[in-house]
Amino acid sequence: NNGSASGGYSSPGNTESMNVPTYDSEAALSPPRHNVRFYQPTLGDEIQMLAKYVSVTRVEKQARDRLLQYLTATTGESLGGEFHTGLFGSFEANFSSFNSDVDLVLFQPQIARRDEAQEGEPVAGGGGQSVESSQNATALKSKPDANGALMALARCVDRQNHPRYHVVSLLSKAAVPILVVRDSVTGVWADISVSGDLSPDMTKCLDALERRFPKDFRPLTLTLKVILAQHGLGTPWRGGLGSFKLYLLVGKYLHTISRQQNPRVSQAGTKD
Repeated sequence: NNGSASGGYSSPGNTESMNVPTYDSEAALSPPRHNVRFYQPTLGDEIQMLAKYVSVTRVEKQARDRLLQYLTATTGESLGGEFHTGLFGSFEANFSSFNSDVDLVLFQPQIARRDEAQEGEPVAGGGGQSVESSQNATALKSKPDANGALMALARCVDRQNHPRYHVVSLLSKAAVPILVVRDSVTGVWADISVSGDLSPDMTKCLDALERRFPKDFRPLTLTLKVILAQHGLGTPWRGGLGSFKLYLLVGKYLHTISRQQNPRVSQAGTKD
């Protein structure tokens, strides 16, 4: 009984009647020679697929949202109404990969409103000198106490003894002091800094670059971000390349390539 009635195992001795090649024949060791077009992805296709694979999923976004909600509430508890929290960076611009951190800034809205109201107004007794040109002399008066605010927030996080959120480090001697908080369950990091006002929003810049290079900009930047992170080169305060500089670098590269491929457009004097 060779099991052919049940569609099961067939003995090697019955291969001729079934027209099945033996295991040591050339046909069994070689791919079938049929007119079948096999899909061979290009490098661009692979980058597109990789970028889609490493993008933040819905669950990963929810984990980052929970971390931001916790830090916002903790900031209000530790610093009162003196500081507000603002989101910026790749996550805010929807350009995060699965291993991207969250960038949060603590800013003082009263300083931002005062600077906006005074910008361009003449200084009394200053001979027509504008406030904008005199801000360098009074920068220390407007600059918030970054280390003091971050230390207060760090103490509040430690005091709460949260089961999943804890302080990793406080880089108080860096050019821009940063408090690093980590979600021990998901592994998501948050870099918290302090500014006199809300940090510039990169969303408009990324939107413009993505509109100009809709096919290449996002996949290329996400792929490079993952490669830099794998080699430990994606953290600015460790000497690596930050996300915003990477975006500008990729944008400049794509801009240069487009000018080379379209010399007539470049010579026509179109506004880039």
